[in-house]
Amino acid sequence: MTYNILEQLKLAGFDELEFNEARLMIELSVLPFVIRRLTPVTQAQMRNLVNGIRLNAGDPLKADAILMDFHLLMLHCCGNRVMEVFANVVRTYFQSTKSLVKDMPKEFFEEKATLLEGFLKALNRNDLPEATELLRQSIEAKPSALKE
Repeated sequence: MTYNILEQLKLAGFDELEFNEARLMIELSVLPFVIRRLTPVTQAQMRNLVNGIRLNAGDPLKADAILMDFHLLMLHCCGNRVMEVFANVVRTYFQSTKSLVKDMPKEFFEEKATLLEGFLKALNRNDLPEATELLRQSIEAKPSALKE
């Protein structure tokens, strides 16, 4: 079933805005479950991924792959197997935007890492409103040079 949905997403030719909207709906909606079910082991894995994003910020494709792993891990830790199917929206988004990411400046991924560090702290404090806002900012973030 997951494979069929993934193939349909690839064939449909959705654009970046549609995927971003879907990501926002999916990722923000699972945060209450993430906060309740987040284990110390998963928190450590997420921190390591954020460190990897920062350390590889100069290599956009590598930093973006680590960023994808962060978001997939977050969806996985919500503990819902059905959500694993929807995680393919996130995976497909990252795979379909490689051409847009390959030339992103180092600062773009450093900004993402900073937002995600704050996000992890908010999760640790069980602060759902702050975690939601920081995750939203991370998903919607553009490089400083492209901001209006």
